[in-house]
Amino acid sequence: MEAEFGFETGHQFAEREGSLSGTSLARERRRQGKLLGIRRRNAIVYPGFQFDGLGKVHPTVIDVLAAARHLNVDDESLAQWFCSPSAALDGLRPVDRLGDRELLLDAFDAGFAVDW
Repeated sequence: MEAEFGFETGHQFAEREGSLSGTSLARERRRQGKLLGIRRRNAIVYPGFQFDGLGKVHPTVIDVLAAARHLNVDDESLAQWFCSPSAALDGLRPVDRLGDRELLLDAFDAGFAVDW
């Protein structure tokens, strides 16, 4: 994930957003469910795949984050899901289909909302 998409620090995220708040902006967005962050060593980092060409969090990522929070899926598991081939997507990775919101939400449900 890091090699392919890179990770942003909270400081880098805040700087790109034009904020002087350091890591608090990223922490607040993450708390609101509007930014995916994962623990890496002793810090929270933000996988680059979630940002669109303008540096904003892709709306589909925000929608999937909401579904994940509803099902108590942690951010680390969700980040791995985004970057792993999915049977519900015919072997494609969710990260490669960010433009197809409904398809990704269905694929997420297929992987996480199943009752046994």
